[in-house]
Amino acid sequence: MHQNLGPLDGPAIFIAVVPMRSQSVEVLLVPEGEKDLLRNLMQAYRHDLSEFTGEAPNEWGEFGVGNYFDVYWLEPERYPFKVLVSGEVAGFALVRELEPDVHSIAEFFILRRHRRSGVGREAAFLLFDQFPGSWHVAQDRHNVPAQRFWRRVIAEYSEDSFEETLSESQPVGPQQTFMTRPDSSAAGGARPRGPGHLTSDCDRHGLPCRERVALVNWVAVQ
Repeated sequence: MHQNLGPLDGPAIFIAVVPMRSQSVEVLLVPEGEKDLLRNLMQAYRHDLSEFTGEAPNEWGEFGVGNYFDVYWLEPERYPFKVLVSGEVAGFALVRELEPDVHSIAEFFILRRHRRSGVGREAAFLLFDQFPGSWHVAQDRHNVPAQRFWRRVIAEYSEDSFEETLSESQPVGPQQTFMTRPDSSAAGGARPRGPGHLTSDCDRHGLPCRERVALVNWVAVQ
């Protein structure tokens, strides 16, 4: 294990909890010891994406996890998260810091049973608020469901204050750029407290929270 992981050797770190009717949505960092969880979820994610990418599994029926998967537990500018609903695994998100105060969602996946229930929306909002500043979110040009999801979520989050351009790097397709809300946590500071929220134990300028993967694609979530 990379020696800089430090606190990730201990209990999982809570980023936030948001009540949703009778359930709650949590976004937690994944320590290196649990990365097989994300590796397994990647199989479902890549299978869903294969509808748009044409990717096929290998001779053992497995999809690849990408060249940057392990890097998420090595580089401090990459953050691997799991999404929980009422304590059960519901998906994952991989976040990258492109430069100071500029972040991107590299991968985002919600299990089908939790789609169209608001889980993806809440998870995205939590991630945006956790990393104040500018965000870039791109989708594959063929993945129309993902484009619809992110336009809707980002429009609601930013109150329609976002720009859309064409990303010419992976994934090639529409890209939305926007700023976080004024009430999101200040850079390097604690996440604001509120009903149903836990203050993050992860200071992105202090604790080497962890990692992300490369800019790739996204599956529609809801």
